Amino acid sequence: MKAPFILLLALGAALTAFTPAAHAQLPVSGRPVPALTAFDDAMQDFMDDNDITAGVLGVMFEGRVVYLRGFGHSYNGTTPLPENALFRIASCTKPITAAAIHALIDNGASWDTDDFAFGFGLSGGTGVLDVNPFGGVGDGRIDEITIQQLLQHQGGWNRDVAGDLSFRWRQASDDMGVPSPPPPEDMMDWILGEPLQFTPGNNTVYSNIGYLALSLLVEQEAGQGIMSYIRRRVLTPDMWVPATELQIGRTFRPDQDPREPLYYSTSTGDNIYDNTVPYEQVPSPYGTWPQTGLTGYGSFIASAPAILEFLQRYHTGVYDERIGERITGDNPLTGDAGHNGILTGTNSYMVQRTDGVNVFIVFNKRGDPHYATSFYSNRLDPLIDAVTTWPTTTSDGFWVNTGGIVIAGFGSYNRPFASLTSALASTEAGSKLRLRAGSTDWTGVLSERLLLDAPLGSAVIGE
Repeated sequence: MKAPFILLLALGAALTAFTPAAHAQLPVSGRPVPALTAFDDAMQDFMDDNDITAGVLGVMFEGRVVYLRGFGHSYNGTTPLPENALFRIASCTKPITAAAIHALIDNGASWDTDDFAFGFGLSGGTGVLDVNPFGGVGDGRIDEITIQQLLQHQGGWNRDVAGDLSFRWRQASDDMGVPSPPPPEDMMDWILGEPLQFTPGNNTVYSNIGYLALSLLVEQEAGQGIMSYIRRRVLTPDMWVPATELQIGRTFRPDQDPREPLYYSTSTGDNIYDNTVPYEQVPSPYGTWPQTGLTGYGSFIASAPAILEFLQRYHTGVYDERIGERITGDNPLTGDAGHNGILTGTNSYMVQRTDGVNVFIVFNKRGDPHYATSFYSNRLDPLIDAVTTWPTTTSDGFWVNTGGIVIAGFGSYNRPFASLTSALASTEAGSKLRLRAGSTDWTGVLSERLLLDAPLGSAVIGE
């Protein structure tokens, strides 16, 4: 008979109790970090000043997540938001798409970034992505667009002139005679039937369209969905990023992950999936666009630790020619870089600093100017500069109860998984399980890549 699995963990002492400074208090989740209470205060103040009801701040120093806290409430408006919440990250999706492009190249793609992007099927284009422009090619310069120009927003589209065609699902569906919203492939074909606004490479204008094309190229070359490929080659369990922490978001609130917040907006609009006039009116974050249709340029949801791990490994600067490339000794970060994301009901900002600090900020409200960028620039950046000694504690991972009675939750610090059994059933390969001090009689076989430790005191597993 196989011997029972027994594991003793004794790492660190119990943490001193800590309560954030008094404010118009939002609930706060996550492992307290007494040395960084100024970060808590800054988030509370900023969210109070701007009537924001949910947000997460994660900070990594030299590869270790030293601060991870959630503020406010989850999607039901009453449960405290876990620090491991998943948020729509909007355009912070783009650097991850760029990393998938470079991963394909590194793993033997037959093309490189200086190749032309679009092949026009029977129309004769020489590029690598198979497309069939609706009604014919809308601009002869389209076949001059390179993959690198798509990466750097130099493809020839200017939304200030022509509007953002990547958000014109209703117009595309009417023109093409297909139900709304058209799938990403149809949207790309429709867009390519429209004219450009400048010669590719002659200007740099932020564009969602380029990243729609790049995501389709990833799927064509990889022979699988973009998220599947990213989980295999970009952010993997070997990097301690489980599949649960980076996903394709869903459009409607009942379908969203239980760890997502309620995306806040007072506006309403047409349900993009309703094809009968008059169109159903829905809250703007829940159906005025197809979340799954923002392929490559805004569709992802993620936790802060997943994004911080990405920032540790890949270049992310918006217009940087190296966006998506691996950070290595031969290709180092040479200056602070960042990328923001914005959709109605969400605002995110990822930051890489040359001093070894990575930051991810996300709120459940859009803001104008962008809330996450404003918070970083005006409040958090000076606080980070003032830190002289960074904590050595680790704040990420899923927390697991090993004794006593607690309220079961999503593996957050304040609402841990109720048992190791429930933790193993709720997590995927690449998860970090932080065991609370105590003991459990669980026995069995751990067959996936998992990290188990006990940061707050001794934990015993086994009979």
